[in-house]
Amino acid sequence: MTFIPHKKTDAAAFKSLETVLMPYGIVGRTPSVSMLIWFLQTIFRLDEVESQDAVCDKKLDKGIDALFVNDGDEEIVLFQAKRSSTASSTLGDTDLKDFIGSLAQFRKESSVAALASTTKNSDLKRPLTDNNVAAKIGSGYQLRPVFVTNLAANTDAEEYLKLAAAAGDQIDLWDLERISPILLQVTKQ
Repeated sequence: MTFIPHKKTDAAAFKSLETVLMPYGIVGRTPSVSMLIWFLQTIFRLDEVESQDAVCDKKLDKGIDALFVNDGDEEIVLFQAKRSSTASSTLGDTDLKDFIGSLAQFRKESSVAALASTTKNSDLKRPLTDNNVAAKIGSGYQLRPVFVTNLAANTDAEEYLKLAAAAGDQIDLWDLERISPILLQVTKQ
């Protein structure tokens, strides 16, 4: 058996991203939400209002940090964000497994309708009801799970993503390695 070392999070890229995220860290906004709003605006290309409306990362969010309905592509985009305060770790498989578990609530029209009627998180309830997500799932809209982190994914995460994809759950992972080229473009301006 060959030992494969875990990847490391690039400390310089981590620091650069933290600098870029500073203006997004306003009072009342968690560090993860700050990163997610930056991601939604810079990479996902939502405007300021759309990005803020998509975020539902608060207590009782059912494992979903943001929700966006893309009617053009008939997809429900679900976001989860994990922001570390240090570059000394990497993203493993645990947070990805939790995210996959959260997706079960969105697989059927009836489960989305139940979620919309029972959630106590108004920031989650609003996009579910305003966008009629339950009916859209019932009509065939696809789920697109997007995971955003300021860490590099390690080999455990990469192996889990392959297993999840084989089981039908294709997570669009935006780790620090994938964000870095965009970060270089943003910081050159």
